[in-house]
Amino acid sequence: MLLGAALLTAAIVVLAESALVRVLGLVLFACGGFGVHLLRKRHEQNLREQHEQQVESVLEMLQNRRHDWLNDLQLVYAYVKMKKYDRLSEAIRALVEKMEVESRAARLDAPELTLFLHHLATEGSKFKLAVETDEKVRLRQLPEPVRRAFCSAMVEAVQALKKNVQEPETYGTLPLLTIRFNTRDQLLIGGLYLDGCAADIDRLGKDCEAIRKKLRQDRHKRIRLFDVVKPHRTEIEISVPLQT
Repeated sequence: MLLGAALLTAAIVVLAESALVRVLGLVLFACGGFGVHLLRKRHEQNLREQHEQQVESVLEMLQNRRHDWLNDLQLVYAYVKMKKYDRLSEAIRALVEKMEVESRAARLDAPELTLFLHHLATEGSKFKLAVETDEKVRLRQLPEPVRRAFCSAMVEAVQALKKNVQEPETYGTLPLLTIRFNTRDQLLIGGLYLDGCAADIDRLGKDCEAIRKKLRQDRHKRIRLFDVVKPHRTEIEISVPLQT
């Protein structure tokens, strides 16, 4: 009888432990499923927020461009009405230059960089902007992670220039920022060339080093950044091998 009671007690304990394990398993499964659901909802919310931000950014850019185009057309109309044909040619030339910047930026085949350049051209920048591109340059030919890193480095380099630029040499004139994309020695090169003013050498050097450090941390060691600061000219070149 003692043996039977012991076996019965052991069976009850085993059954109780198994039921507990099953209950705990069900609880953990339910918690895990709920956690996955929360993560999915959070991810969807982040995607919606990013999409909304992108849409707002594009709409803001389009509104700025519409405002600029109206101003330019009103200026052209005023010169025609007043028969100031010498001023008219200057206004039309400035209008054509803006159109060329937009057209060349669009040919880069990199939406994020194209959008940034459009913003730069419309935000009332410290620079007069010029964009030059080699006909063969297509950023889509780079692997997507490399392309994104390259475009991000270009944007950060422009922002570093904006932050550290000093007053122009001649009052009332904007310094010229030429952004040039070309190929050289199996490298795709994005160059920033600022003429007409100086930059803070120390601060710009620190910002450029921060960009290099970020590229190294993200394991994009083949993307190189070189900067040269002269009294009246600043050059920043970012290069990446075409065969990555």
